[in-house]
Amino acid sequence: MLRRTAICACMILVGRVGDAVSTVVVSTPTYDRTRPDANPGPRGNAAWKRSWGKTWIDAPLANTPAARSHRSSQGLEKTPVACAIFFAYGSRARKGGRYELEINRTLTRLKRLNPGVHIILATDNPSLQQQGLANQIIAVEFTKVTQWKTRLKIMSNMSHHAPQCDVTAALDSHVTLCSSNLYSRMREFYMRRDTVIGANVEHAPQPAWYSSPFAYTNAKYQHLPHNFALMWKNGQTADDVLEEWYFNMVSMMPVDDARVRAPDDQVPLRDVLGRQGVHLTRLQESFTFAFKSVHKHKFGFNPRFSYLVEGPITMIHSYNASAVPDSVARGDICSFINSDMRPRIVWQESRDAKYELLFSFEECQAKMARFEPKICQELLADSVTTINPRLQPWNPSRHMNVVFASVVSVTRRIMHEISGQLDA
Repeated sequence: MLRRTAICACMILVGRVGDAVSTVVVSTPTYDRTRPDANPGPRGNAAWKRSWGKTWIDAPLANTPAARSHRSSQGLEKTPVACAIFFAYGSRARKGGRYELEINRTLTRLKRLNPGVHIILATDNPSLQQQGLANQIIAVEFTKVTQWKTRLKIMSNMSHHAPQCDVTAALDSHVTLCSSNLYSRMREFYMRRDTVIGANVEHAPQPAWYSSPFAYTNAKYQHLPHNFALMWKNGQTADDVLEEWYFNMVSMMPVDDARVRAPDDQVPLRDVLGRQGVHLTRLQESFTFAFKSVHKHKFGFNPRFSYLVEGPITMIHSYNASAVPDSVARGDICSFINSDMRPRIVWQESRDAKYELLFSFEECQAKMARFEPKICQELLADSVTTINPRLQPWNPSRHMNVVFASVVSVTRRIMHEISGQLDA
């Protein structure tokens, strides 16, 4: 599928990290009248229902000769547009104010550290829609459905909601941004030819996940995606994966009720990737940092550890603020982990213990060997930038599964289109 690269006319979103960003703010958000869901006829209404909401943008998309000439003169013609999308729903956002404050803090920090990233916020919260936190608002109107349904429905329609994006990262609202290198890392992911979808991977050797990148666990699976930070190149391949993932989750959540707990989202994505023959790119721990449990069935939630971190960290999934050593970083988790740039592991032995940095095999063994004697050797050797997909030999059974998955995806899409037109 041919795609055009475009940028928002009112923002220089394709500049290098650290460049000044010029913003023209439109006082009243407007609907993009160039899109099908803005049309008043039945066709537009069907598109509206398919997209579960309207898209607000702060200016029309621009791909005029003048805009292309400007990008070319600045050496930016091949620079991708990087987008980060967040989700905040009214029923949760208003619960004690926690989630509204959380997304406010996250987006404010992201704009300050990474002004070259186009921020998209999907929410039904009027307050968040009007605060100017994001460059683009997706106004969600269906608040009584399970949140993962809404989230995946929007993600699977990103080529409609934000066609200007070349590479997109869907991030949890509580993610903590630590560095100004988010754009450069997203650009690196986009420029590689062997990447489509990327995420950090779980260490979950216990039932029912049986997944770990470490051989000592004898886990059935190496790569179970940790979806707090999911990145993909916008295009047909990613669209097909996200759409089938959405339909799989829908089939697991027959009741449209936000009070119903969503099922596991990781295994369905892993299975879809396998069926479609798309490899998951493992993102560096320094890029998408997340704590893991050594073995939840054996020891419980703690002890907690990280994979090997090299260089500064870009973002952190979640952490216990009281566990950050005050003497080292004054409670700032980013400053603590980035206080020493040597290759390191972050360790927390118990719930009430402080985080520690481990730099050597001996330090690792002293802390972790009594829990898992074999983990340190693999943990310190796990120095990866990405796990790149390997070319697979021809396997008729596997390739027939890929063909079958594609047929199912196309059929579902046609049925969805027919259903939308009938509803209209």
